[in-house]
Amino acid sequence: MNIDFSQMMHDFNIPHVQSNEWVNITCPFCEDHGQHGGLNTLGGYYNCFRCGGHSVVHLLSELFTMPHYEITKLLEQYSGSIALRKKIAVKSNAKKIVLPCAELNARCRKYLYSRNFDPDILQEKYHLTGATVSGEWAGRLIIPMYYQGSIVSFQGRALLSKRRCKALQILRYKTLSHEQSVIDPKSILYNLDNCKEDYIIVTEGASDVWRWGDNCAATLGTSVTREQLLLLLKYEKICIIFDPELEAQKRAEKLGNALRGLGAPEVWVYNTEKKYDIGDSSNEEIKALKKEMGI
Repeated sequence: MNIDFSQMMHDFNIPHVQSNEWVNITCPFCEDHGQHGGLNTLGGYYNCFRCGGHSVVHLLSELFTMPHYEITKLLEQYSGSIALRKKIAVKSNAKKIVLPCAELNARCRKYLYSRNFDPDILQEKYHLTGATVSGEWAGRLIIPMYYQGSIVSFQGRALLSKRRCKALQILRYKTLSHEQSVIDPKSILYNLDNCKEDYIIVTEGASDVWRWGDNCAATLGTSVTREQLLLLLKYEKICIIFDPELEAQKRAEKLGNALRGLGAPEVWVYNTEKKYDIGDSSNEEIKALKKEMGI
């Protein structure tokens, strides 16, 4: 099965090198940082020249932080001729973002209260809206993404538990596609406009930012693009604090190493070692961690 892995890696901002039918990337399954992972465009399989073969679906799920069923759909889209794939891959041409709804309804407010957030504060500061009762973004809290003062994209957070989303096979977090965005959401950082000091705290998700406040930005997932790395490099001190799961911590260390390799002056990677996400940290815990960070 022919799969245009080169175009796929390009579209998702994954550094890669193509040599004949092989597309080489950094393998996420081993400690080696060279591009020894090989995606075969003719056979549709993956092999790391250091740690061996792995499922393509598993690999792409790791790289893109997407569930397996979404990866299966993605592979279908990138299968076939390169000419067809290039026709599908329309570049971003949106001029303006229109949010699915204008108000923050009672259901969204109830969800935010359940997470110990004040809906009025979040609506005023981050301009949250949601949720519609029908359509593509139904049942989601809408999180606008700003860059240099303008809305350039948005993300929808399902108002369901992680377990319920998995059972219904729906994405817990759904981000507007780069074709429909003014700027590709994975080429910027959520809340970057409010990071004006010489340091920055880097988290995974938007709710982490709401808890930590100004000078905190989210990568929207544990995968980080080259464009996001470049945005982080302008800060003198970078404090990375992802959720406590083992895989998230591995990604945090990987991000820290990448930033150090690019010459970042000071990089710290923190693990709260808690059993819950950092977005659920108490004000006292955050105050103590900030003191430990020296900020």
